[in-house]
Amino acid sequence: ETGLRFGSALGIFWSRRGYLREGSLWLERLLTHAKDSSPGLRAKTMAPAGWLAFAQGNFEQARLLDDECLTLFRQVGDKPGMVDALNQRGQLALFQNDFPHAGACFGESLAICEELDLRLERAWPLLFQGQVALFMLQWNQQAKVLCQESLTLFSELDDKTRQAHAHIILGEGAHY
Repeated sequence: ETGLRFGSALGIFWSRRGYLREGSLWLERLLTHAKDSSPGLRAKTMAPAGWLAFAQGNFEQARLLDDECLTLFRQVGDKPGMVDALNQRGQLALFQNDFPHAGACFGESLAICEELDLRLERAWPLLFQGQVALFMLQWNQQAKVLCQESLTLFSELDDKTRQAHAHIILGEGAHY
């Protein structure tokens, strides 16, 4: 279990520093050897494993990890974990052009954020719902408002990278 804790904590490091393969190998080993660990801890380790698989283009592995991660978070009732898992699963669906599934994931994520009053965490599902509308050629005033709200939240977080992402979606929407 100590290894799972370290592995889940190092997921961001491996992702941001480009150690995708190394991180994937460590997380795979940890998850294989700790099958009897608590479901919540396994889910927290599967989340970065799914993201690293996605970042390497291993979409089938990412889907399997994301689905099991979400199932485990649901099982233990970890709603903030569900928000992250739903956003991650939705991003994969969005990337694979499964817009209805992506929209459902982001909608459920947003509903949980609103239920728990997770104000700043709402930024991602808001932006992604706007992006789904854009990709489904259904860009409208509501989609624009969602993206503008996400931009405001990312500004409050002083997250320039995600602000840029919101500006890109808003720009593509304006072009559409």
